[in-house]
Amino acid sequence: MSRPGTGRATRTRAIAAIGALGLVLGLGAGIAPLRGATPYGTDIRPEITADGAARFVAVAAGRYHTAWTVSCRVPLRGCMARGQEVVLRLDAHGAARLLAAVAPGARLSLEGAGPRRDLAGLFAQPLSGALVRRLSLPRARLVIEEPGHPARSLSLAGLSEAVDYLGWLATYEARSTRDARLWPGIARAAARQG
Repeated sequence: MSRPGTGRATRTRAIAAIGALGLVLGLGAGIAPLRGATPYGTDIRPEITADGAARFVAVAAGRYHTAWTVSCRVPLRGCMARGQEVVLRLDAHGAARLLAAVAPGARLSLEGAGPRRDLAGLFAQPLSGALVRRLSLPRARLVIEEPGHPARSLSLAGLSEAVDYLGWLATYEARSTRDARLWPGIARAAARQG
C-alpha cells in the first residue's frame, strides 16, 4: 500500500531539490560566480544561508569586496539588501526601490554607462528593469552631488543579482523550500560555468 506523499511528483520534486542542494554544496555552501567584469573584479558571487541572509561578493585577483549584504527580519521574510551607501528593498507590489540618505536638492546622475544621465527622483520611484541593468553595468557609477559636500561616486555592482534574489525570496517557491540556498540563480551560474 502506498503512503500519501510518495507519488511520482513528490519523488521528482525531492530529486530536483537534492540535485539543487548538491549544486549548492558542490559550489562551496552557496557560493557561485554570477557574471563577468565589475568595477571590483571579475565575478559577483552570492554567499547565501538557509534563512535568506546573503552577501554578494565581488572577487578580483584573490581579493574580496562585499557589494551587497542581504538581511531578513525573520527567515525568508522582510528581506532587504544594503550596498555602498544605499538600501534596496521591494515595495508591497514587488517593485525594487533604492533608498539613501541624501540632502534635499541633491543631484543624482549615472556615469560610465553611456552619456551622463540625470536620475532625479531615483529614490522616490520603483526601479525599472532597464535602469537596474544600466546601474549594474561594469563601469556604471551613481553620482550624488549635494550642496556644500563633495560629490560621491558609488558603484552598484551586483544590483541586478540582488534585485533578482530579493524578488525570488518574496515568492511562494522560496518560502516553500525553506532554504534560500536553493535560489535558482546559483544553479544558473553553475550552468554558465559548466
